[in-house]
Amino acid sequence: MFKCADCGKFPIFFSYKTRYGEELCENCNNLRNIRIKAKIDDLDQRGLFQLVDNLFEKYPSEIPEDEVDKLRRLFKVKYEIDIADNIFVDLICGVKAIIDERNELNRFEKDLLKNNSKNLSFKINEKPFFCNFCKRIIDEKTYEYSKEKLGKPLCRTHQGSLSQKKLFLELRKKGIDCEYEFFDGHKHIDIAIHDAKMYIEIDGPLHETNVNQFISDGYRDEFSSNDGYFTKRIPVNYIDENLNGITDVIKKTVEIRKNKLRK
Repeated sequence: MFKCADCGKFPIFFSYKTRYGEELCENCNNLRNIRIKAKIDDLDQRGLFQLVDNLFEKYPSEIPEDEVDKLRRLFKVKYEIDIADNIFVDLICGVKAIIDERNELNRFEKDLLKNNSKNLSFKINEKPFFCNFCKRIIDEKTYEYSKEKLGKPLCRTHQGSLSQKKLFLELRKKGIDCEYEFFDGHKHIDIAIHDAKMYIEIDGPLHETNVNQFISDGYRDEFSSNDGYFTKRIPVNYIDENLNGITDVIKKTVEIRKNKLRK
């Protein structure tokens, strides 16, 4: 059980964790998605998708936070579209996913039109790519990047934060077998190390200063503990300041837990 960061209720089943660490119940998550969709529709109707697409083309791997903020301010100041800070990244990732899907469908349509019914050429490598999390179509660059770096195909929205990626990649570099964005049937875990029955969650300031989030984290950890998993929460600033030290400690902890589980 957890406490929703929006409505304060205690739903029994699934929780939805935003990229900012907030856990929402199904109803509040749906309302949040409705707000995002409304803003996306507004951008689409006003022909502003191209600005988003150009920003992703400029930074194919990771868009700097200051560039994201500049785009948000551009929409607000020039186009009078005010988008809340806590949904903006998800919103532009949603726009990018729509653009990629449209491009893929346009290519598919052209392929159908240029071939007659007796000479259709469908090759395996021409099939669209999908996000493992939300099942939306993603472009080939995003597919290849996430598959290689994160171990599974993920759209921009579900690739997590830069700190989460840095920690995951450093753990793998040190030989730790771990899974990125693991879903345990009830909630998503930032990083899971299954052979040590250990979860790692990266927490922003909200986790220490918001009562609802603090209580919710307790319920999440208790639920994981009942499944035999130990949860280690790491403040995001620790990762930015001492990545090597943290991963060394995690590696030693993993070895200790694995030895303990063998007994």
